[in-house]
Amino acid sequence: MSDYAKLVQDCEALIRSGEDHKVAKLLSKLNTSKVPRKWRLPLGNIARRSSQIALGLRLLTSVARPTTKTDKAHPAELAEYAILLQRAGSVKEATSILENLSPADVPNVLLLRTFCYFNTWNYEKALPLLEEYLRQRLEPYQTLVARANLASAYVATAQWEKAETFLKETIELAAQSGATRLKGNCHELLSQVYLFTDQLSLADQSLSQAENVFDTTTGLDRLLVDKCRAFYNAKVQGSVEPLLKFQARAQQWPHPETVRETELFILTIKFDEERFNNLYFGTAHEAYRNRIERLLKVNPSQKRFLLGSARAASLSVETGELLDGTQVFPRGSLPHRLISCLTTDFYRPISTNALFAELFPDQYFDIFHSPGRVHQILRRTRQLMAVHKLPIKIVSSELGFKIEVTGELNLEVQVLRPAVQTYDVRLSKLRETLSTPEFKAADVCEILDLTRAAAQRFLAEARHRKDLDTYGAGPATIYFFENKAS
Repeated sequence: MSDYAKLVQDCEALIRSGEDHKVAKLLSKLNTSKVPRKWRLPLGNIARRSSQIALGLRLLTSVARPTTKTDKAHPAELAEYAILLQRAGSVKEATSILENLSPADVPNVLLLRTFCYFNTWNYEKALPLLEEYLRQRLEPYQTLVARANLASAYVATAQWEKAETFLKETIELAAQSGATRLKGNCHELLSQVYLFTDQLSLADQSLSQAENVFDTTTGLDRLLVDKCRAFYNAKVQGSVEPLLKFQARAQQWPHPETVRETELFILTIKFDEERFNNLYFGTAHEAYRNRIERLLKVNPSQKRFLLGSARAASLSVETGELLDGTQVFPRGSLPHRLISCLTTDFYRPISTNALFAELFPDQYFDIFHSPGRVHQILRRTRQLMAVHKLPIKIVSSELGFKIEVTGELNLEVQVLRPAVQTYDVRLSKLRETLSTPEFKAADVCEILDLTRAAAQRFLAEARHRKDLDTYGAGPATIYFFENKAS
């Protein structure tokens, strides 16, 4: 393919007309290895906006992570790469990239940073960034997009009065600009304000406005409106049935965050401790757990939760041990850390990118090699599960990976999962594995499954803590454990 300008132009027109499936067909013929540098950014942007995240990463990885110092990425390329990472689940890496970019180089970088906070429901941190972004000189449509996101943050943080005023202003501006979709989004958000403040007549009016906008659509916009309509019906009827019926639909869609949010709505209508504990312990992000406490005015009465049959044998996620002391997953090992990751969220499957970020926190995600490493660990973990005949399975879908208990067993989880990838665990594993008193950095890389750079950081910390000492220099440096008792 040589006419990249026409390809970008055609794809842009299709996206604006809502025909993303046709964009996917056009880009399916693309040989990413042969795309010239100047076209990687526009094509990566097209890929992201048409939900072809892996394709976008294949286009921009070599640009954002060049093998030579002379091929430095431009700020706009880094920003696009970061948002692709964010969409794929590598939120921490995306945030670290965006935090090093300036609004002078990437005008919308403040808005892009907020998307990373939205991923973890941390709307409190997103608020000041959105307010600062809106103080910039923006195009009219960019202003509306920013206002809609800021309004969403006000709703998520239960700032009802501020949200109501701001949304009414934004709806009027959207109407004046002909931004119909944003107008509908804002009516849906406004309905939430009225639902949570028990102004049901006004909620009904806002929902009718949103339903009119999305009358012929079947996408996410309509799903979110229907969620609020189910909430309205549940409040009017004094029954959770409309919400339960909608939740089943959201599960089939599937849209995990809508399933989670519906669970919270159900609890506001009819509180049930078992449902509450499942939601609270099955939510990874502290900011959302704070939202649960704020809206329900309830705190958990227990520190641990059993996922599975309460009367069955238990597997401690914290230690990797069965109740009888059998060590199923060696503590601190990659399979143990994988199990810990998979039990942090009962609703949203964890993507390959997100798993890689948790399993290898010191390393960058590489679309060409990182997925294979994650799948190796998945195989090792499944092998251990089979050896110990555990009635649990790791289920994969297009959204990611999820753990399911299939028989007489429960997984004991905590609200605050202590990190199993800690300095102390690494040091303990090194002591237990080494057969000689002296070792080199290469031994640390192999035993702890670390890159050279990560091993050097670990060794530097160990020396700083006086757990290790050395002699020699450079690649020939020899490490040994300090005798602290002397």
